[in-house]
Amino acid sequence: MPVPALLDTLKLFKHIETMLTSTDAESQSEQVPLNRLNIFQWISRAQEAARAIQSYRIPLVEIKTNNLGIAVESFSRLNKKGRDIGQDEMFSALTYREGETAFHLAVEIDKLQLEMIRSGFGEVDRTILLRAVLAAAKLDIYRTDWTLLNDQVKEEVLNRLPNAVQEASRGLERARRFLNELGVINARMLPYSMQLVALSAFYGQCDNPSKIQTKLLARWFWSSSFSGWFSGNSAGVRRLVDELRDEISQNLKPTGLKYMRLDQPALPTPLRNDMRSARVRTLQRVLFKQNHRQPAG
Repeated sequence: MPVPALLDTLKLFKHIETMLTSTDAESQSEQVPLNRLNIFQWISRAQEAARAIQSYRIPLVEIKTNNLGIAVESFSRLNKKGRDIGQDEMFSALTYREGETAFHLAVEIDKLQLEMIRSGFGEVDRTILLRAVLAAAKLDIYRTDWTLLNDQVKEEVLNRLPNAVQEASRGLERARRFLNELGVINARMLPYSMQLVALSAFYGQCDNPSKIQTKLLARWFWSSSFSGWFSGNSAGVRRLVDELRDEISQNLKPTGLKYMRLDQPALPTPLRNDMRSARVRTLQRVLFKQNHRQPAG
């Protein structure tokens, strides 16, 4: 029984008629007659399935408003038992645009995530990719409540997003190449996911960094990894991302960073070799870059 026939009463009746007609035709031929009782049993089961589907009640909350922000905020508050909605999807709903200038951020995040997987870097959390886009658009990378923006600000934000997605895509691609040179070949090896956002902000503005810039980035990467600088430091991360994007990317001979000490001491290495620890993953990257030898020397 085709599933579409179960969704439409008229199609169901037509299919039943076809089944009975074909049974009558076969019973009049030289073939072994089919058991009509068996056919009626199948018809009865199909009618029960169709009745269950057509009478199923779907809970529906109707919100009548011409304000997209109110609709999205109402949905987020009512969605207590449904599927969890990510920050990128909520932000995408608030910035959705139809017509000739159609833009759907959630779809663009899907593309960025697919690019990361195809490159061999692996799957990156959608929130991290959203923050890379927000950094490129010069927006708050940690903001979660966008419903309070007025319509004028939302329009300005929406106008920035298409170019920001392109910039983030370029920045993520160059960041992957940089991390690969450091021995971080996939997302699971990355000590802190926000390091990818910071690198994307820099490389989105700088396509051909100087040796001094690259050396500074490498030192920043190892220093921030061993010192646990990214742990619970959202305000500092905001300032650092802005500095990498707006200042370090334009300075071919940077001497340091304003919002992070590069000479801060490393935290003690955990006693257990637990790969959930950023410092353990960082130490492993360092060891992998050494010349390995077999037990025989």
